[in-house]
Order: sequence, then structure tokens, then C-alpha cells
Amino acid sequence: MQKRAEIHAVPSDSSPKTPRKAPAPRRFRLTSARNVRRELSVLYAELRNGEVDPETCRTGAFLLRCVLESLRLDEFETRLDDLEESTR
Repeated sequence: MQKRAEIHAVPSDSSPKTPRKAPAPRRFRLTSARNVRRELSVLYAELRNGEVDPETCRTGAFLLRCVLESLRLDEFETRLDDLEESTR
């Protein structure tokens, strides 16, 4: 007669709990319109996934919009300076 292997159920919460490390902050550069767009996409995805609240998302989107406007203004000033330089 063969012995049957005994199967014991192990509760899922009995595993040793190791403290999770907080994820390292993402590093990003907002030096171009493309980078700002990517960051806006990340922010939108986090909102859709419920990772950030709408007020935080609204604030972040506003600040990113300000950065984008600054980048555009800087590019415009650079072009204008180049044009003025070429006409002298």
C-alpha cells in the first residue's frame, strides 16, 4: 500500500513580510516640448489609474503648461535674436 502525500494549505498572509522600499523618484528633464508632453502623458495615465488625485493632477498639468510656454517663448526669443543678428 502506497502512502499518499499530505497537502497542507498555507494561508497567503503567512509569508514573511518584507518592508517594501519606496520607489526611487523618477528623474526627468523638461528641456523640450517632447519631454513636457511625455510628462503630461505620465500624469494623465496616473490619473486614469487612480494613482494621483484630480487636484494634484490639475496642479501638475498647470505647471507643465507653464514650463511648455516658457520653452516656446525661449525658442521664439532665440529665433528673433538670430534674425536680428543676420540683418545687421
